[in-house]
Amino acid sequence: MDVRTCKGDDGPLYILSGALTYSDGPAFSPITKDCGAAGHRVITLDLSELERIDSIGLGLILVAWDEAQGAQNRLVLRHAGERVRRLIEMTDLADLLIGE
Repeated sequence: MDVRTCKGDDGPLYILSGALTYSDGPAFSPITKDCGAAGHRVITLDLSELERIDSIGLGLILVAWDEAQGAQNRLVLRHAGERVRRLIEMTDLADLLIGE
């Protein structure tokens, strides 16, 4: 997985590309830490360039979501492609995670 960071309207914007899998925990860790930083912010993950995600990758996103909730932040996923969106929907997490 590759990550590009930009400044979004309400907080940081992370653009993920490639594949988010079990081996990406260390690369994803700064996102999780940012989600847990206080500030009443919106942290956005742009998934338009993410080609695939496995169950561990989805777990990494859920850990980041939990950190955001604890810090009174909001984690939002945007522009998920069909393959990534399908996995998120299969786990019944779309309403929780995806904010188009």
